[in-house]
Amino acid sequence: MKVPILLIGLVMVMQSPFAQEIKKPQLVQQEEDDWLNDVHNSAEEIVDLNTKIENPATSPEDKAKYEAAQEAEVSKIETIGQKRPENFKAQLEVGKALVKVEEPGRAMPFVDQAVALSQGKPKRESAARTLRGTILQGQGDLPGAARECGRAVELDPANKGAYSCYQLTKDRVATKRGGTAPGGSQARPDEAAGAGERPAGATAPLVPEQAAIAGLTDGNRLKASVLAREAEGKLGLGDHEAGRRLLDKAVALDPDNARILAARSHARRSGKDFDGALEDADKAVRLDPMSAAALFARALARHELGWNPEIVLADLRSARRLDPRLLPELRKAAKRFGLAAFEGRDDPEASGATSGSQAGDGVGPNPAAKSISGGRSLAFGRPWSFLKTICAAVLSMIVIVGIGIVLKRKA
Repeated sequence: MKVPILLIGLVMVMQSPFAQEIKKPQLVQQEEDDWLNDVHNSAEEIVDLNTKIENPATSPEDKAKYEAAQEAEVSKIETIGQKRPENFKAQLEVGKALVKVEEPGRAMPFVDQAVALSQGKPKRESAARTLRGTILQGQGDLPGAARECGRAVELDPANKGAYSCYQLTKDRVATKRGGTAPGGSQARPDEAAGAGERPAGATAPLVPEQAAIAGLTDGNRLKASVLAREAEGKLGLGDHEAGRRLLDKAVALDPDNARILAARSHARRSGKDFDGALEDADKAVRLDPMSAAALFARALARHELGWNPEIVLADLRSARRLDPRLLPELRKAAKRFGLAAFEGRDDPEASGATSGSQAGDGVGPNPAAKSISGGRSLAFGRPWSFLKTICAAVLSMIVIVGIGIVLKRKA
């Protein structure tokens, strides 16, 4: 009797909304794996066909057959992207595949769509713009490629491919023109890139007022991001003075970057320049009141200057609400300051949230680095927790079914 009851309970559990919600991500992942394999397989097939087409020993009849098969595979790749216009990964992977098979013109619409879909997500937009810059470089549009790759570095300073692309295209443009590269007085503002549109290849000389704006938006911000990335390494090695000097240069180039200001606030505080640390943190908060990194930096600086503990605690609590992943570092600071512990629950993944490079911040392993990943993992995302949940559900259903059978017999 126990076996049928167990089977009934298991069937009921698997048909429950809880079990169906678990199945959905698995089905979506399987579907994604299928079309990704199709894209990669078609790309490999096209590479093989190209080799056969370019072989001098191939007869005209076979060459025509291979070209028809090649066009069919390219169309298959395009169809995968066309069926998923709102899927960033599909647009980017299709674009990459078409670039690989030497179809940059057919790849560009998918790359443009990937850029449009990635707005507000720095790492994604950086990847998409890097690919677009690579295509423009191959088409001979070096100024456009430099702008795209430069913007990609601004969005994600850890994007090595974008940085290499920018340096290569910038230097080639400067050599070709005998003047400055995009980002200096000869570059136009990154209006098209900021709007998610493909920039035009030609760039006209700018009047002085426009050139000043272009120098800030394209060149100076990019240089500031690069300097902040270098400062990350210095600060990570404990060389706070060298890190601060680099951040001084970054702030001079981009004085309204709240994240770089917050990073310099930490460097100044480490150098015992508490007034300077508070000045930077205050400005960062004014520029971006929703920056948890800036609020955390201000709390630390205020504490060092002997501010009212309640004011310091208010900044720490605000930082926690804006970015729960900072909770472990915030609690350490509160404990060090002798302040009351925070209310609320720990983030199960918070311990790893502040390690490594924080893309999009311009600074790396900084306790006030603002996380861009956000969110909490579901409890059943972990194998052991998932197993315990299933066992509890099965046992509950067995008890319910058993009680129902007993009541039915009594009746």
